[in-house]
Amino acid sequence: NSNVSSRTVRKWAGDRRYSTARRTSYKFSRMTLARRNQRVVNNLSESKSYTYSFWFRANQGPVGHWRSLFRRGNSDRQRMPGVWIVPRTMRLHVRIGTSSSWNWGVDTTRGLAKGRWTHVAIVTGANRVKVFINGKVDKNVHMRTSRISTPHGPLRFGAPEYRHAPGVFGAFMYKASRTSDRGVRKLASNATYKKTQRNNLYIRSMNLTRRKQWRTTNLGNSKSFAYSFFFKPSRNPNGHWQNIFRRGHNDRQRHPGVWVYPRHHRLHVRIGIHGNWNWGVDTNDRSISVHRWTHVAIVAGGNRVKLYLNGRLHKNVYMRTSRIVRPSGPLVFGAHPYMPAKGYLRQFRYTNSNVSSRTVRKWAGDRRYSTARRTSYKFSRMTLARRNQRVVNNLSESKSYTYSFWFRANQGPVGHWRSLFRRGNSDRQRMPGVWIVPRTMRLHVRIGTSSSWNWGVDTTRGLAKGRWTHVAIVTGANRVKVFINGKVDKNVHMRTSRISTPHGPLRFGAPEYRHAPGV
Repeated sequence: NSNVSSRTVRKWAGDRRYSTARRTSYKFSRMTLARRNQRVVNNLSESKSYTYSFWFRANQGPVGHWRSLFRRGNSDRQRMPGVWIVPRTMRLHVRIGTSSSWNWGVDTTRGLAKGRWTHVAIVTGANRVKVFINGKVDKNVHMRTSRISTPHGPLRFGAPEYRHAPGVFGAFMYKASRTSDRGVRKLASNATYKKTQRNNLYIRSMNLTRRKQWRTTNLGNSKSFAYSFFFKPSRNPNGHWQNIFRRGHNDRQRHPGVWVYPRHHRLHVRIGIHGNWNWGVDTNDRSISVHRWTHVAIVAGGNRVKLYLNGRLHKNVYMRTSRIVRPSGPLVFGAHPYMPAKGYLRQFRYTNSNVSSRTVRKWAGDRRYSTARRTSYKFSRMTLARRNQRVVNNLSESKSYTYSFWFRANQGPVGHWRSLFRRGNSDRQRMPGVWIVPRTMRLHVRIGTSSSWNWGVDTTRGLAKGRWTHVAIVTGANRVKVFINGKVDKNVHMRTSRISTPHGPLRFGAPEYRHAPGV
């Protein structure tokens, strides 16, 4: 019942529910698009320079029909702008009406990803139309701003003429002015939706037993990279390609990928390059062994692709880093459609840059899994109480060697063979092997040669029950010597070149025989 000020009138007229004043901006934090015409927004500005920025997480993969995100206009022929998903892809179909065509626009090169947030920005003004995907310019087209149709009509999320695109909008923003490239990059860096790029990945342990066992995303996209891991296969090749891991969205994206050959103990390493998605290098046969750790490192960068085995450079191939396809997509262990390379992975590392040979040697030197050949091995005491009591891997393959030990037998002569130790993968690999001769305490020393797997000598003197006896076996300089308590017991000529190259584990109490009880 009194007059009011102009300020009060403007306040009353500012009720957004009824106001006809043109909005120069509009935004919301989140909305799930679940039906056509989900939300209608009126009274947006009619400026021809504008920005639409939003995050979208698609809940559906490619389908055979058009799906609408939103459209501004009074009918399907008024697209100021409109955004759809192209059928059978996840690329965006962006339409902006002009004075010569109601359906002018661009289709993006990159698209949305099912189940993951993607940032999209559409910017007009300064005679350009730009579409950004995740902060990067995807399309940049010349279009005179004066030719763009003056926007009018409501903004509809899920245009009614098309099926809606099931998904979730986040941080939607409309602004009646153009935004700089830097401003778009800032909008695309929203930590709520954007996962931070991982420049390093470390997995301590994984037992690979099934397809698609584990996957991770958001790894770096540098063309210079390094992968390092220990791998111990748990089965022999079975006639099928077996995958350890692959990075990429499908089988033709290998950035990189590692497989085991169908019928050989070797690795198939692929790195996609421009012009050849299946370029790569292979290791030599028997470069990996079942039930044995092998360290593998793949390093790209500096116009070289290097493959290391057990810390040593195995392949070094020239490849211009600029030709390598920029890595993208998830890292998948046991990638479909291949069988998984069943085995054990340890100390898996990824870095978003190449590394030096010194770093690779350091990674490969982990004694828990290292396959670097040991030139020495010793322990102070062990009671031999069962078969296969202790297994020692990765001893040197030198044909000249020395075994020295004290042994106190807890049992006198018996009627069967008793094993102290044997090196080799089976009973026919004795490199060397030591047994106690039945019904005596003499030693049966076997050393495989090129002509006989069972060549060797039996000692003249033997062990003594309950007393310490020192034994030494020495090969080299074309001689084989056996010492008992520091004195030569056997000294036999055998050309060192004829001795079989030692390999396989050293087993205390060979499993094919009873053990020799003692210390």
